Amino acid sequence: MIEDYDAYIDQFYLNIETIEDGFEKAIVEHEFPGTDGSLVEDMGQKARRITVKCYFINEYYENHFDFITHLEKKELFEFSHPKYGSIFGTIKSVNIRHDDRQRTAEIDLTFVENLRGKVEPLIVADVESTVEKIIVEGVEEQANVIETTTIDLLGPEGKEIINRPLDPAKGIIEQYSDIRGKARAYVKTIDKHVKALEGKLAEVETSARSIVANMSFEANLKGRIMSTVTKVAERYSEQYNRTKESASRYERSFRTGMAELESTLDTSVSGIFNEMEKKASDAMKMQVKLSSGLRMGLDLGYIYAKDQEKRLQVKYMEGKKSFDDLGNYIKRFSIPQLLSIDDIETSLANSREHLQSIINSNRSVQSLKKMALALQEHVWKVKVESENLVNITLDDDIPIHLACHMKGLAYNFADRILAVNRISNPNLIKGDIKIYAR
Repeated sequence: MIEDYDAYIDQFYLNIETIEDGFEKAIVEHEFPGTDGSLVEDMGQKARRITVKCYFINEYYENHFDFITHLEKKELFEFSHPKYGSIFGTIKSVNIRHDDRQRTAEIDLTFVENLRGKVEPLIVADVESTVEKIIVEGVEEQANVIETTTIDLLGPEGKEIINRPLDPAKGIIEQYSDIRGKARAYVKTIDKHVKALEGKLAEVETSARSIVANMSFEANLKGRIMSTVTKVAERYSEQYNRTKESASRYERSFRTGMAELESTLDTSVSGIFNEMEKKASDAMKMQVKLSSGLRMGLDLGYIYAKDQEKRLQVKYMEGKKSFDDLGNYIKRFSIPQLLSIDDIETSLANSREHLQSIINSNRSVQSLKKMALALQEHVWKVKVESENLVNITLDDDIPIHLACHMKGLAYNFADRILAVNRISNPNLIKGDIKIYAR
């Protein structure tokens, strides 16, 4: 019987009919002379094959062209199947029938499942490259914000002012000697704040790993503002390098430091155009907020990625024997310190709250939403959901290594168990804890 389902392959929505699915067992038959029958050995399942028919009709018709192109990739596909859940594998065959006049396409494809079970490789989201892409998008959106704000405040004249070519060796206001009134008050205030921020650059050590150095900024007022605020945020990030062993400590320190920087900006006004001066100050403070949120998200992505590398090292060490054949403990290299569950959850919650407060101030910067989502997905999918954790209750105070032994785990699992629980004393554990199931 053919069944109709909704499904996904990677990000593509599919309306499918299952034509055929199933698997074969790998059976070895050992035959012996003079003996009836054979000795059969079950070597496990062969790869599951699923053949489906996908429909692209009416408004979904154009999607099938992108889908066909996507099927050419050589990496594994994620097939979100309505019955089998999320499975990984590759596309073995594709058969396409489409009619441009009827705006209808049918695609028959055969999906072959990749290895699963204990030998399945750990799927790790590349949070580092994700947040780096997002911050590049964010800087572009910041530039659009300052341009839009300037045009809204100054009208058509604002577009020429914000995009006028500037000499980076000269001050800002001296290159606008031809403007008067509100426009001059606006540019003069911007110049005041840019100079204040540039002064902060001299106080903070230059970044050793600069993502800003790889960005290009336009030689105009918009580029001058963006270059300054992004460099200041990066330098402040480097200033708090020593706190990055703890995600929550770094997040708190950096956010506090950037807030203090914002508060030091002189927002006093004078003259007949004081309202315009205030709006220009607000625009610059918003740029500092945006840079603060994007940089904080980038650095947390780096911290989470570094922690994930350590977790993979720990998992590798967990697979090694703790004792030799004579019962002697095998000395290992020092186990890297992992972020605790408290540290991870606190940094995620506080950073998302901070990003949301900035989003509420200016909802046009979509990259902030992407940054918050990227951090959340990494923390919960990679660090929690990808691990097979179960809850157990310990009635008596016991050491964590004994808890590992009770669940059939190597003693080396103790460090990761501590990282996903709130345990004050690992030598005396009692009550409910999470432990890895094997």
